[in-house]
Amino acid sequence: MLPDFQGFDIPMVNRLPPAKPKPGPEARPDLVRSGRVALRCHPDLERILELRSREAGISKSKYVEKLLVGWLGADPRNPRIDSIGKFVPGAPEPYDQRTAEPLKIAERWQRFAQAHDLLLGHQPPRQWFEEADRFWPAPFGGHVDPVQQDELEEPEERAATKPKRR
Repeated sequence: MLPDFQGFDIPMVNRLPPAKPKPGPEARPDLVRSGRVALRCHPDLERILELRSREAGISKSKYVEKLLVGWLGADPRNPRIDSIGKFVPGAPEPYDQRTAEPLKIAERWQRFAQAHDLLLGHQPPRQWFEEADRFWPAPFGGHVDPVQQDELEEPEERAATKPKRR
């Protein structure tokens, strides 16, 4: 049996132009979340995250983001961040606050150390608080942006300091 082409010799193909995307609001660069973090976890942990995120009325991704923002915001060595993890413009740098307001930073450190102990089961190392190069942005030490660090070093210097993998 031949297919029915509604009285035509060949099938008729709808040749409509492709649908154009509907214009939406312009993306605001200050609200863009372009970074990605992948998390591998046990399925039971994922079930708990699903339960708690639904309870909060948000997605798992947003729930984990809120946990990270809260945890990193509690550490007095880190710069001030807003609810999506973006640096707060005009906020004082932790490195400068360390000398300008030592009591305030010490109080924040005590609260962070208590949270660290409750969540991770041990106090953070004291040198994290005592060593200036642990505070953002340290002029030396581990907080120089890796891209800038790579641009400053010569390739042979990088190779000499790069740890060897086994």
